Amino acid sequence: MPSIYITSDKPRSGKTALAVTLQRKIEEHGKAATLITPFSGVKEDATLESVLETVKNEGKDSDINIIEGLGDLENNSGDLSRQLVESIDAKVILVLGYSPSLYSGIALRAQMLFGERLAGVVINGVTVYKQRNAIVSLIDELEGQGVKILATIPEDRKLLGFTVGELAQHIGGTFLYGEHKKDLFIDNLMIGGLVLDWGYLYFERHENKAVIVRGNRPDLQMAALSTPTSCLVLTGTGSEGAIEYVQIEAEEEEIPLICVETNTLDTVGVLEKLQDRAEFNHTVKEERFSELIDNNGDWTSILAVAKV
Repeated sequence: MPSIYITSDKPRSGKTALAVTLQRKIEEHGKAATLITPFSGVKEDATLESVLETVKNEGKDSDINIIEGLGDLENNSGDLSRQLVESIDAKVILVLGYSPSLYSGIALRAQMLFGERLAGVVINGVTVYKQRNAIVSLIDELEGQGVKILATIPEDRKLLGFTVGELAQHIGGTFLYGEHKKDLFIDNLMIGGLVLDWGYLYFERHENKAVIVRGNRPDLQMAALSTPTSCLVLTGTGSEGAIEYVQIEAEEEEIPLICVETNTLDTVGVLEKLQDRAEFNHTVKEERFSELIDNNGDWTSILAVAKV
């Protein structure tokens, strides 16, 4: 059966996003695809034999195996990846996380390691103001060396999103209502204390949002609840919770209500760190990443690697 090994130049470059999205795309074409993560929770001294055993056991009933590999090509990690793909006769897709310091040498290292098994490269998280440079210079250089570019994915707010439950856990918040809706998606943060216009006009600018507002501003809280909102976070509330009519409105609109003891500024600062740690674990992200490849990549070439 065909096997695809997805690796990256460093952690959090986007290999999980590509692996999950590719599995879904293959299954849309009527094939059974198994996503195998043999290095998840495995120590750096994992042996080739133990990894091969995992791949064999988990992928035995699949049409196509997708292996999420190591996030490093240097030293022992690169050697282990090479030995693995040779042992299972896999094709390789390399995900490069874009940064201003990204250079062609990383992809050329992969080309040396994997040879003709390297099917191509996906460059992920390209900043908008640098996208033209990435396409014109880096891609031309790589393709000139025989490295195929499968996609250049721009950075996207939805890929940094998280759920209401993740937000509440991260800030140490308490649900006043709506814990059963903890899987709602958030890709925008709005701060109630910055409102200069009529509250409704301010809050209606974004959907899928978490609104962070002081617990003693029911006017802003009610304005936020009148717009599409994933959750409302009341800051500096201590144990007193929400004003009664705000609580009632949240329940009627089915919008989760969370309280936290910290002030608004500190709460927002903590949430910004959550964005940096966001995992690829929501259907909204899967759909968005697939759309980004639709618009900025070559699904035909990617699926050809899986012989679909």
